[in-house]
Amino acid sequence: MAKHAQIAITDLVFGIVIFLFLLTTFLIVYTRLNNRLNDAILFNDLELSTIHTADLLTKHPGSPADWETHPNDLQVLGLARDDRVLSPAKIQALANLSSNTTLSILNVKRYNLYLLIRTSTQGLLELGQPPAKRTVHIQRIVQYENAPATLDVALSEQ
Repeated sequence: MAKHAQIAITDLVFGIVIFLFLLTTFLIVYTRLNNRLNDAILFNDLELSTIHTADLLTKHPGSPADWETHPNDLQVLGLARDDRVLSPAKIQALANLSSNTTLSILNVKRYNLYLLIRTSTQGLLELGQPPAKRTVHIQRIVQYENAPATLDVALSEQ
Protein backbone atom coordinates (compact mmCIF):
# COMPACT_ATOMS: atom_id res chain seq x y z
CA MET A 1 0.00 0.00 0.00
CA ALA A 2 2.86 2.39 0.78
CA LYS A 3 4.21 1.89 -2.73
CA HIS A 4 0.85 2.93 -4.24
CA ALA A 5 0.67 6.03 -2.01
CA GLN A 6 4.20 7.02 -2.99
CA ILE A 7 3.34 6.65 -6.70
CA ALA A 8 0.12 8.65 -6.24
CA ILE A 9 2.00 11.47 -4.50
CA THR A 10 4.69 11.45 -7.19
CA ASP A 11 1.98 11.62 -9.87
CA LEU A 12 0.30 14.48 -8.01
CA VAL A 13 3.54 16.47 -7.73
CA PHE A 14 4.37 15.78 -11.38
CA GLY A 15 0.86 16.92 -12.41
CA ILE A 16 1.15 20.12 -10.35
CA VAL A 17 4.55 20.90 -11.90
CA ILE A 18 3.12 20.42 -15.42
CA PHE A 19 0.08 22.55 -14.56
CA LEU A 20 2.26 25.37 -13.16
CA PHE A 21 4.51 25.22 -16.24
CA LEU A 22 1.51 25.46 -18.58
CA LEU A 23 -0.05 28.25 -16.51
CA THR A 24 3.21 30.25 -16.53
CA THR A 25 3.58 29.77 -20.29
CA PHE A 26 0.00 30.90 -20.86
CA LEU A 27 0.46 34.01 -18.70
CA ILE A 28 3.68 34.99 -20.51
CA VAL A 29 2.09 34.58 -23.94
CA TYR A 30 -1.05 36.45 -22.83
CA THR A 31 0.99 39.35 -21.45
CA ARG A 32 3.05 39.67 -24.63
CA LEU A 33 -0.03 39.60 -26.86
CA ASN A 34 -1.78 42.12 -24.64
CA ASN A 35 1.21 44.47 -24.82
CA ARG A 36 1.34 44.16 -28.61
CA LEU A 37 -2.36 44.91 -28.86
CA ASN A 38 -2.02 47.96 -26.61
CA ASP A 39 0.93 49.23 -28.66
CA ALA A 40 -1.06 48.79 -31.87
CA ILE A 41 -4.00 50.70 -30.42
CA LEU A 42 -1.77 53.55 -29.26
CA PHE A 43 -0.01 53.72 -32.63
CA ASN A 44 -3.35 53.76 -34.48
CA ASP A 45 -4.46 56.66 -32.28
CA LEU A 46 -1.19 58.44 -33.10
CA GLU A 47 -1.78 57.89 -36.83
CA LEU A 48 -5.37 59.13 -36.68
CA SER A 49 -4.38 62.22 -34.70
CA THR A 50 -1.63 63.05 -37.21
CA ILE A 51 -3.94 62.65 -40.20
CA HIS A 52 -6.64 64.72 -38.51
CA THR A 53 -4.16 67.47 -37.62
CA ALA A 54 -2.73 67.64 -41.16
CA ASP A 55 -6.19 67.70 -42.73
CA LEU A 56 -7.45 70.32 -40.31
CA LEU A 57 -4.51 72.64 -40.97
CA THR A 58 -4.62 72.30 -44.76
CA LYS A 59 -8.36 72.15 -45.48
CA HIS A 60 -10.03 74.26 -42.81
CA PRO A 61 -9.86 78.03 -42.28
CA GLY A 62 -10.30 77.66 -38.55
CA SER A 63 -13.02 78.90 -36.28
CA PRO A 64 -13.73 81.72 -36.33
CA ALA A 65 -12.68 81.99 -39.98
CA ASP A 66 -10.76 85.22 -39.27
CA TRP A 67 -9.07 83.92 -36.13
CA GLU A 68 -5.73 85.42 -37.18
CA THR A 69 -7.08 88.92 -36.42
CA HIS A 70 -8.43 87.82 -33.01
CA PRO A 71 -6.25 84.90 -31.84
CA ASN A 72 -7.78 84.97 -28.34
CA ASP A 73 -11.11 83.86 -29.85
CA LEU A 74 -9.55 80.83 -31.55
CA GLN A 75 -11.59 77.64 -31.19
CA VAL A 76 -10.46 75.51 -34.16
CA LEU A 77 -7.03 75.97 -35.72
CA GLY A 78 -6.87 76.02 -39.51
CA LEU A 79 -4.41 77.60 -41.91
CA ALA A 80 -6.38 77.35 -45.15
CA ARG A 81 -7.81 80.24 -47.07
CA ASP A 82 -9.29 77.62 -49.43
CA ASP A 83 -8.79 73.87 -49.62
CA ARG A 84 -4.99 73.35 -49.53
CA VAL A 85 -4.32 77.08 -50.11
CA LEU A 86 -2.58 78.47 -47.04
CA SER A 87 -3.07 81.97 -45.72
CA PRO A 88 0.15 83.89 -44.96
CA ALA A 89 -1.62 85.83 -42.21
CA LYS A 90 -2.74 82.61 -40.49
CA ILE A 91 0.75 81.15 -40.68
CA GLN A 92 2.13 84.29 -39.05
CA ALA A 93 -0.58 84.20 -36.39
CA LEU A 94 0.23 80.53 -35.69
CA ALA A 95 3.89 81.45 -35.23
CA ASN A 96 2.82 83.92 -32.52
CA LEU A 97 0.71 81.38 -30.58
CA SER A 98 2.25 79.64 -27.61
CA SER A 99 3.14 75.98 -27.97
CA ASN A 100 0.72 75.05 -25.20
CA THR A 101 -2.15 76.90 -26.91
CA THR A 102 -1.39 75.23 -30.23
CA LEU A 103 -1.33 71.75 -28.69
CA SER A 104 -4.55 72.41 -26.77
CA ILE A 105 -6.46 73.75 -29.76
CA LEU A 106 -5.30 70.84 -31.95
CA ASN A 107 -6.13 68.39 -29.12
CA VAL A 108 -2.71 66.74 -29.27
CA LYS A 109 -1.30 67.62 -25.85
CA ARG A 110 -0.42 63.98 -25.19
CA TYR A 111 2.02 64.04 -28.14
CA ASN A 112 5.03 66.03 -29.28
CA LEU A 113 4.14 68.12 -32.33
CA TYR A 114 6.54 69.05 -35.10
CA LEU A 115 5.21 71.29 -37.86
CA LEU A 116 7.20 72.51 -40.86
CA ILE A 117 5.82 74.66 -43.67
CA ARG A 118 8.17 75.42 -46.53
CA THR A 119 8.31 76.37 -50.18
CA SER A 120 10.97 75.08 -52.54
CA THR A 121 13.17 78.07 -51.70
CA GLN A 122 12.46 78.96 -48.07
CA GLY A 123 11.15 77.71 -44.77
CA LEU A 124 8.01 79.57 -43.70
CA LEU A 125 7.34 78.12 -40.25
CA GLU A 126 8.88 75.51 -37.98
CA LEU A 127 7.24 74.60 -34.68
CA GLY A 128 8.53 72.08 -32.19
CA GLN A 129 11.54 69.81 -32.33
CA PRO A 130 12.07 67.06 -34.90
CA PRO A 131 10.78 63.90 -33.25
CA ALA A 132 13.08 61.21 -31.92
CA LYS A 133 10.70 58.54 -30.63
CA ARG A 134 8.02 56.54 -32.42
CA THR A 135 6.58 59.00 -34.91
CA VAL A 136 3.90 59.37 -37.55
CA HIS A 137 4.81 61.87 -40.25
CA ILE A 138 2.36 63.28 -42.84
CA GLN A 139 3.26 65.61 -45.67
CA ARG A 140 0.67 67.64 -47.57
CA ILE A 141 1.29 69.52 -50.80
CA VAL A 142 -0.32 72.97 -50.55
CA GLN A 143 -0.31 76.35 -52.24
CA TYR A 144 1.30 79.37 -50.63
CA GLU A 145 1.11 82.68 -52.47
CA ASN A 146 0.46 80.91 -55.80
CA ALA A 147 3.48 78.63 -55.43
CA PRO A 148 3.67 75.00 -54.34
CA ALA A 149 4.66 74.40 -50.75
CA THR A 150 4.68 71.52 -48.30
CA LEU A 151 3.19 71.21 -44.86
CA ASP A 152 4.81 68.50 -42.74
CA VAL A 153 3.13 67.33 -39.55
CA ALA A 154 4.78 64.84 -37.24
CA LEU A 155 3.38 63.61 -33.96
CA SER A 156 5.43 61.46 -31.63
CA GLU A 157 5.00 59.92 -28.23
CA GLN A 158 6.19 61.96 -25.28
